[in-house]
Amino acid sequence: MERKRISQTATHKKQGSDPGPCRVPQSPLLPPHQLQKALGNRATGEFIQTRLEERRPSRSLAIRDHLCASPIPAQSISRVAAPLIQRDIVKTDSVRDGTFDLNLVEETDAEGRTGLAGTIKFTPSATAPDASVIKLLQVVRTEDLDAGGEYVWTGAEADRGSMQTTANDKTGVQPGYFVDHSAAVANPRTTKKSANVSPYYRTYWPNSTHSQDGSKSGTTVTDASLWDHPATAGSIRFSFETAAKSVNSGYIYGTVRWGYTVTNPGGKISGEAATVHRGPSATFGAAVHEFNEFYKNRGASTAPTK
Repeated sequence: MERKRISQTATHKKQGSDPGPCRVPQSPLLPPHQLQKALGNRATGEFIQTRLEERRPSRSLAIRDHLCASPIPAQSISRVAAPLIQRDIVKTDSVRDGTFDLNLVEETDAEGRTGLAGTIKFTPSATAPDASVIKLLQVVRTEDLDAGGEYVWTGAEADRGSMQTTANDKTGVQPGYFVDHSAAVANPRTTKKSANVSPYYRTYWPNSTHSQDGSKSGTTVTDASLWDHPATAGSIRFSFETAAKSVNSGYIYGTVRWGYTVTNPGGKISGEAATVHRGPSATFGAAVHEFNEFYKNRGASTAPTK
């Protein structure tokens, strides 16, 4: 199964100390004149008398003190583990042209990298435009919370850093987004006859047992999906926008913007969220534009003319 992760040095979570059983906090009682000064009008004689009565050990407290003072065999003490909070994104939401289903659950791999793993599925509605092939196209931003700024891709994936969006306050474009693909296997076009470089997620990670391309012809509908596992052993904020798109016409049925943050040490996931939208954001469009410009796809200003 093909998987996509960010590799960083693994770290370990430190265990907290256990205060142990029978640790009863003590609260000293103030003398009556000090108590009245501290409480003002509320410190009536009746109130003070009640507090003085509380100094006298009750039968139940005497039993407690006896039990705490008595040795208890270690094997008779049972500890209840604190419940684990699973940080998942499991959601179904619709736009005019179809429904997005997200089933992403927390997972840590053998190398200690933590993230959400699972599928994103889009099912076109009965009134959506027909298409012989519907694919999911995903853009992503990876922010390095340890170093600050965008995560620096190196090695075979270094080209991802050469096609990221630039912030534009006027158009609303956010920085650092790029088309989610494997730069290690993609190369810019060199001739006019060269095939376009695919921006679609499953071109690079088909994950055939967990995802598929979709289609729609009248009432015959096949959903489109992808399987993903963005994970890290460092501290990364993952931000995505995933669009369902007709390969034939270029029509976009809708998008889902989702993401979460992984913080280490401890592999803590936070900020998980997902929202669906009728159309793509300006950031999505800018990321696809940068992809086409870098790979010299048809229609780009860099496309080969011979």
